[in-house]
Amino acid sequence: RVFSPRVMGDGWMEMFEVRSADEALNLPLSKWKIPEPPLESPQADPAELDVILVPAVALDLQRRRCGHGAGFYDRYIQRARGGAEGSDGAHCRTIGVGLAEQREEEVPEEPHDERLDGVVFPDAEAWAEEPPQQT
Repeated sequence: RVFSPRVMGDGWMEMFEVRSADEALNLPLSKWKIPEPPLESPQADPAELDVILVPAVALDLQRRRCGHGAGFYDRYIQRARGGAEGSDGAHCRTIGVGLAEQREEEVPEEPHDERLDGVVFPDAEAWAEEPPQQT
């Protein structure tokens, strides 16, 4: 299953299911002109997600990211890592995928920033531990 983010209010987002490539290509645009799934779509429980591909303005090989400064993904990742009752959320991997132009020597980090489990560029990658096994 694939989920896409939708802004719910100030600093808050949820992930909603997108069932096909056609649906993804035809998502309605938000007031910021960003495609977002409708509220009627099934909503993800953050603690049950396996992987979150995290967008970034810039990334570094220490797995730090710079977003757009609103903290939407940092808060969502905290919820996913916090886990649900009976779950520790540890299975959720966070991965930043960037172009070579987005790679910086060092991205500034603040206490509320969530460090990623991995970053991948066309010519380099870095992982907190062993990269996920290919199947």
